[in-house]
Amino acid sequence: MKKSNGFTLIEVTIASVILFSSLAIMSQIFNSSSLFSIKAQEHAHFYQSSSAAITAIKSDVRYLFRTLPQRDIYESELIVGGTVYEWKANKIQNVTYYHPNDDSVTSNNNFALYSVTVSPISEESLSFEFEVFLWL
Repeated sequence: MKKSNGFTLIEVTIASVILFSSLAIMSQIFNSSSLFSIKAQEHAHFYQSSSAAITAIKSDVRYLFRTLPQRDIYESELIVGGTVYEWKANKIQNVTYYHPNDDSVTSNNNFALYSVTVSPISEESLSFEFEVFLWL
């Protein structure tokens, strides 16, 4: 009987199935890693620009508090680093001024505590909140 030196059709088929399955798995891993990389880059950009946005929003809220009559709600939009932020400041409470050397407590509305909610228009799932103390 002659001995053959090649692969049989079954062996080639099994090898090709294993090869193509591993290539399909590797392409899925590559696609998901690139998707996660893009999302991580977007989140990093958001968090880097959000600190600048907080400073700008605090400045805007202070300006509105001083120029407009005191309101319970202030809201506006702001563009920082190419991201459009929509913010809304809600009054938490009026704060009464108390001086330790004065026994009488003055009740004026020159001080207030606001809670500011910020959300980027492009990324609605990412939002944050902070409080700001305002005075005239």
